[in-house]
Amino acid sequence: YDEQQQKLLPLAQLLQSKLHIIHMTNNHDYRTNSHTISPTKGCFYIDKKLNQSFAILENIFSEHTLSHAVSEQPITIHNRPVNIVKQAGDVIWIQFEDACSIPRCYRDYTWLSETYRVIIISGLDRLKRSEKAKLINLIALIDIVTDNNNVIFISSKVAIEDIYTEKPAPFALARLY
Repeated sequence: YDEQQQKLLPLAQLLQSKLHIIHMTNNHDYRTNSHTISPTKGCFYIDKKLNQSFAILENIFSEHTLSHAVSEQPITIHNRPVNIVKQAGDVIWIQFEDACSIPRCYRDYTWLSETYRVIIISGLDRLKRSEKAKLINLIALIDIVTDNNNVIFISSKVAIEDIYTEKPAPFALARLY
């Protein structure tokens, strides 16, 4: 495990340099806070218990959408349907699987970043070796959103360093070293 962990340090360092990590270590009910997290750009990673993460994401969504009408209907990106949790105005909430699974690509993330100011991704879990493409897509999504000076919130049940514990594919993640 230590050898694998050492090989993954560059990936963890890259993600940590791009993300603001919020560790939820107490039993505070974040639904009772107003304006818990209201950045206008950057990437925020929320880990730990899914029920608390969901409450934080609900609060973030509400803060950024104000009085816009909420829709839970799928959207279409480049003639392909994409399921969403919900959207309102220039804020969208998407499950990780829908955001980062094939056939998602760079063009899709550029469109999302040009269309939505705030992007919320929930449901990220530990990725297996067979899911390297999802990891590559996640990195592309983070890069594009932050390069466009938008904000992305990513919620996961696992700590950031535990997202991908397999040896990275050299061709896919070479730029991380």
